[in-house]
Amino acid sequence: MLFVLTDSYGFACQSPVIRALQACPDVLVLITTDKPDVVNDIDFATPEDRVLFHSLQLPSRRARLSKWHMLVSTHMNPFYPAFQRFTPIHASRPRVRHPRQ
Repeated sequence: MLFVLTDSYGFACQSPVIRALQACPDVLVLITTDKPDVVNDIDFATPEDRVLFHSLQLPSRRARLSKWHMLVSTHMNPFYPAFQRFTPIHASRPRVRHPRQ
């Protein structure tokens, strides 16, 4: 399972879930960023979040080339090519053509 860090607020929401999943022996949890390069100036909510991120961090370039069973991100972003297929429901509805009267 890959968690994508898009911003510090989103990671603060993800970190309790990541910690809970670490207790599951059958689940591999890794963290990456939505940016191609490692972001060193991330403002983590707590020192524990900083340690958690750096202990499970996978470089973004490597993560993009891997297949994942589940990808968790707090925001839609162009990190993973498969994300580009998803669009909001209202944008994906087919246009209905009304017959001319």
